Amino acid sequence: MNIRKNDRVRLINAVKPRWSIHEVPVGTEAVVCKVTRDGVIHCVPDSDDFYGNPVVVNPCQVVKIDRKENKPEVGDLFYCSWGYDQVNIDFYQVTNVLNKMVEVRSIEGTRQYEGPMNGKTCPVPNEFTSEPRRFLLKYSVRGCPFFKPASYSVARQCRADSEFNFSEWA
Repeated sequence: MNIRKNDRVRLINAVKPRWSIHEVPVGTEAVVCKVTRDGVIHCVPDSDDFYGNPVVVNPCQVVKIDRKENKPEVGDLFYCSWGYDQVNIDFYQVTNVLNKMVEVRSIEGTRQYEGPMNGKTCPVPNEFTSEPRRFLLKYSVRGCPFFKPASYSVARQCRADSEFNFSEWA
């Protein structure tokens, strides 16, 4: 069995991490983040209980599984949060999905002020504010799609009813 970095594995034995008092249970899925020359595998459990800390296992303690990637579809929404001393929220809608790229257009967001310079915003699907742009589609450790619209931001998938906090300077 040839396990490499970024492969998905399932634990066939419970593993006791060095940094926790709890065991990682049998059947937990994880993503391999490092394989040493002597075959020791460092992987990140796909569970909210482990906060991205790697677990060290031997090859006999895991089995390789197919990678789960939730490929976006036309109409899916993405958001990105960015800013220095403020929180800006940008929304995008997928207009085309190519092999390893996604074509998106910026969309409007509603603004409900809760204070003089802050509030909540939600995406408004199909209210386009830009021409289509293409970005390389990547996947997180958990198989969630994302892309980088700028060097300082990452766009992640969201739902139409998602609310995000924003702040701004007058």
